[in-house]
Amino acid sequence: MNVLLTEYVENVGQPGECVEIWAKTGRELILKHKAVYPTPENKEKYRDATALNIMNYSSRYVKNTMDILSKLILFITMNKDVPWTLEPWHVRVAFRKAHIIVPDHAITLPKNPIKGPDLTLNGKEFYVTVTINKTEQVIVRSRIVHWTSKVEERLPWVPFPFKKPAPLLFEEDKVIEAQLPAIEPLKMNEDELEDFIAKMKLKSQGKILVKKIL
Repeated sequence: MNVLLTEYVENVGQPGECVEIWAKTGRELILKHKAVYPTPENKEKYRDATALNIMNYSSRYVKNTMDILSKLILFITMNKDVPWTLEPWHVRVAFRKAHIIVPDHAITLPKNPIKGPDLTLNGKEFYVTVTINKTEQVIVRSRIVHWTSKVEERLPWVPFPFKKPAPLLFEEDKVIEAQLPAIEPLKMNEDELEDFIAKMKLKSQGKILVKKIL
């Protein structure tokens, strides 16, 4: 059935937009006063959503995208041996590893430059801003992870880092930190965690042994 949205509905459409959806969903939206039948009178009434001061997004998928990014912890892998300065393309690659495509022009780095290699930066949290459709902005938790091709010089493996809070890289970011969704704690108890770590260490040792043999 066709309905006319009176407010933004996530993954469905914008206020004032006429959409074709399943009849059951359409009736539910009408009952919740989120949509009306697309009569000429209603089309005229909701023709200008901005004039009605109704929340509007640049796309029907923006709200969902913002929710996902605001809960994400982005791990940016940087070289442990070669000097570098964090640039938008480093962040773009980190997003791509997380299966999220973000162009360089949509990424805003912190005002303070981040340079390395510097192991004091490792695992500390800072924030990058992603602009969606040149309109909406969302802050994303980010952390530097140093990496080297020399297996024996790699930093110790840390289990479930995305389940643990981290110290801030910049103290002035405390205000931003308080506004972000809380990190969900690890639901694994200590015994289960120790067993998991032991298995991962054995798996890692096996990989190193194979490399040495080859």
